[in-house]
Amino acid sequence: MKKTVLDANSKLEKLDTIENKCSFTHSDISLLEGLARDANEEIRLRVAQVLVFAPVNDAERILLEMTNDTNELVRINVCDSLCCGSSQEVLRMLFAKALNDTYLVRSYAVLSIADVTKNGGLDVEHTRKFLEHGMKKERSCHVKISYCYALCVIGYPQYARDIFEQLNHRSYQIRCFSANIIHQLVEVIDSSAARNSLETRLLVEKANSVRIAIQSTLNSL
Repeated sequence: MKKTVLDANSKLEKLDTIENKCSFTHSDISLLEGLARDANEEIRLRVAQVLVFAPVNDAERILLEMTNDTNELVRINVCDSLCCGSSQEVLRMLFAKALNDTYLVRSYAVLSIADVTKNGGLDVEHTRKFLEHGMKKERSCHVKISYCYALCVIGYPQYARDIFEQLNHRSYQIRCFSANIIHQLVEVIDSSAARNSLETRLLVEKANSVRIAIQSTLNSL
């Protein structure tokens, strides 16, 4: 029997269908595994996004095979989706990506390091040492904020102060990122200090995107 060849739109439709399922079948996992090597980068990107909903063992196995994808956006989403992971193998890969890739890939790898450490009940002290050492060597302000986030998540909320300071960065993108990161940390940081920093910045902030991010975060406190 001749094998049916799917076009890009049909593949994307199948991925959308799988993403909305309550549970994945063996056939779903096989399809995801095959499409993870698709020539079309848009397909690989969607696979990385869908895998966050897959059973952890399957998600880890396929995502780990995608970590060196030639497309930066795919690698970003791979590192982002690995937040669902819990194994030492995933943590080691994220450590490597946090130190050696583009700044956005590094940033998402660092964000997921905290989740994987917590998910797997892994050595928090080992992760803390890695994050503090990596942050000292990191030159990108964006990635440094991610390091502070990760440290807060694993139990060191004092690093939130460094994020508060970035609300006054000259780049509106960094200010916006800082406000959004604070939003994700509202359950683990000093809410009064966060509110004070956000309200102070809101008084002088002119960029609409930053004002929206700050107000949204304030509403969650």
